[in-house]
Amino acid sequence: MVIQVADVLIPIAASLIPNFGFWGGTYLYRDFFHSWHVPLKSEAQLAIRDLLTADVDIPKLREERDMLRLKMEEMGNSISSMDEKGQEQICRYAENLVRVNHDLVDKENHLTNFDKYRETAEESGVGLLPKRFWIMSVANSIMGVASYLVWKSYDHFYALAIYGSTVVLYWTYYPILFTFGSKRWSFYHASLINIAAVTTTCFFWNRSRIAGIMMLPFLGVLSYVAMEIYEVTQDDADVRLIAHRLRVHTPHISIRIV
Repeated sequence: MVIQVADVLIPIAASLIPNFGFWGGTYLYRDFFHSWHVPLKSEAQLAIRDLLTADVDIPKLREERDMLRLKMEEMGNSISSMDEKGQEQICRYAENLVRVNHDLVDKENHLTNFDKYRETAEESGVGLLPKRFWIMSVANSIMGVASYLVWKSYDHFYALAIYGSTVVLYWTYYPILFTFGSKRWSFYHASLINIAAVTTTCFFWNRSRIAGIMMLPFLGVLSYVAMEIYEVTQDDADVRLIAHRLRVHTPHISIRIV
């Protein structure tokens, strides 16, 4: 039996199509793709949380510092006639003032010292491709081959149209997540992709049982993505996306499994 070139090239092309957008999005957002899927070291997380809250906490700390100073000045005017309770109170104000000043200096340093984040981010491996990248790529390729099997069958227009919609939704998941950083809308987006993928699987199953079975790895990946975004809190999502929010740039991407 003679195997034609098209019989080899078309399945290969079909297996690569779902990965085009996925690989493109991974490359464009490579600075924090790893940070999203692989948790940073604990010291890096603490530094990032301080950076995220510094611009909110600093005004509050300054207000508290000024209030303590004012109270101490008011009590200091009558310190000669102050009783024991008053002296204890002014001592507590002084202790609180020292604490607030320490916290304020620490927050201000975090707000301006972006190098501290960059160092901890580099130690945590920002820019590397996690194992999930390769697992998702394999699942995408298997789904692409399933689309080829459906393409060879009769009456495949609607099945492939829904398949195309699923792929486009899938391609836009990470760009939307990394651009807007909204846990809620990303979960809605992931749920919509899951619905489209299940519908695609049903259409594929009716055309080819093998194609339907080959969709299962992709459904597993999507289920994991939806579960992950559902379980993460908005604060944790902000920490994972800090590389994007601070515009930290990784000049190269290392093709190494971690």
